[in-house]
Amino acid sequence: FLKCVNYTMFFWLPYFESNHFSKVDGDYLEISYNSGQVFGGLICGYMSDRFSSRTPTVVGFLISAAAPIFLLHVSTLSLSAVSVLTFAAGGLVGGPASILSTVMSAEIAK
Repeated sequence: FLKCVNYTMFFWLPYFESNHFSKVDGDYLEISYNSGQVFGGLICGYMSDRFSSRTPTVVGFLISAAAPIFLLHVSTLSLSAVSVLTFAAGGLVGGPASILSTVMSAEIAK
């Protein structure tokens, strides 16, 4: 499910941006989403290392991801607001995706 949400956001954002913003602004929003994934992976990894279990961090991030994703559907948002929302969505979706695809697979292999 998580990978589905991640790839849906990744492929839906260019369509959304082309309908609401210029091509240059859309490129910056893509950078915002991808940067959010990088920082989300770092923050989610750090927080999950602080807990004894990775599950609370991953679940918390995924539940929190619903807010920025649904707020992107508000049509009257400015470029800066959409940039913050795409960064947050990238972090809250990309963080758990990074944890589940790297750390969890390494822990299962132990």
